[in-house]
Amino acid sequence: ETAVARLSPELTRSLLQDVPSVYNTEITEVLLTAFIQTLSEWTDYPTSLIDLESYGRFSKTLDLSRTVGWFTALYPVALSYDVAQPLVDNIQAIKRQLRAIPNQGMSYGLLRYMSQQRDDLAQSLDISPAIRFNYLGQLDNIEQISGEQGKFKKLASKGHNQAAQNHRPHLLDINSWIAAGQLTVEWTFDQTHYMSATIEQLAEQFISNLAALIEHCCEKEDVEYAPDDFGLVQLDQSALESVLSQVSFGSTQSVASTSISSPATSSQATEQEVPR
Repeated sequence: ETAVARLSPELTRSLLQDVPSVYNTEITEVLLTAFIQTLSEWTDYPTSLIDLESYGRFSKTLDLSRTVGWFTALYPVALSYDVAQPLVDNIQAIKRQLRAIPNQGMSYGLLRYMSQQRDDLAQSLDISPAIRFNYLGQLDNIEQISGEQGKFKKLASKGHNQAAQNHRPHLLDINSWIAAGQLTVEWTFDQTHYMSATIEQLAEQFISNLAALIEHCCEKEDVEYAPDDFGLVQLDQSALESVLSQVSFGSTQSVASTSISSPATSSQATEQEVPR
């Protein structure tokens, strides 16, 4: 079964145009902040272990010149949201945790499925979170390109994408995208594990948390930076604030244009029992 929730077109526009510059965030980082907040409020656990799916042609080390299309990576990640802390701290914390993931998760698949090392490494990487989160991006752009060039067509729905007999790898499967100027979020779940009313409430709570985050960002007048925004220097937050206090910017446009080059980090997380 699937529960669907949508963000208003006005807030979707703000999510795309106004929010990213405030904390130098990407759309996925904003969505995941509201998502992990929702899970933390639901489970009373600060840390949630999820499977995260990422898309794009993001490799900086591989030669992709003889390839077409985009690539996808599916990898487990433990993200923490402290409901006792201010929203600004949690936004920066989620952004910091996500940007510490090496190669946007591609390394995980290589190590787990293609490594020639010992079996114990493969066993340590055999992690199966109960929840998957997937942001597909702005589908409006694809439809616009299709209409102009006539090379792609949007297929009409022919039923389910997979057989009903297939094993469901995740108890909760969240897919989100922007189409027709509006963010849509689908929560697919197994009725033998969760009640429909529970998931519908979660879906609405996620939209509510996301709306509050967007409104928070729209009310801010100044851009707030974190050490993660400047990958070429090693500064803590207090040192960064001291430097920025001596600099005057002509506009609120982000000055952290350098690519983030966070060192590879590893952490261990245990799966948590999720209430029904």
